Amino acid sequence: MIARLTEACYHCIFFVDVLEHLREPGAILAVYAQFLKPDGAIIISAPNVAFALQRWLLLLGKFDYNSAGGIMDTFHLRFFTGKS
Repeated sequence: MIARLTEACYHCIFFVDVLEHLREPGAILAVYAQFLKPDGAIIISAPNVAFALQRWLLLLGKFDYNSAGGIMDTFHLRFFTGKS
């Protein structure tokens, strides 16, 4: 049987390096949370802007976006730390 997106039928939904590209990640998470079973979980992976090398570069005044990818990719609309 194919599950319809109107049913709470998923045990787990993954967002892997997606949320930092969205304007309203909280709203997206709220929508997809509806599709989880009561004991389901959302697993999130996002670049951590507070990692040691990035902190060092910020301390040196380097906050340069680039198109080569990585934490300072030009397509990232927001940043997250381990807590956020």
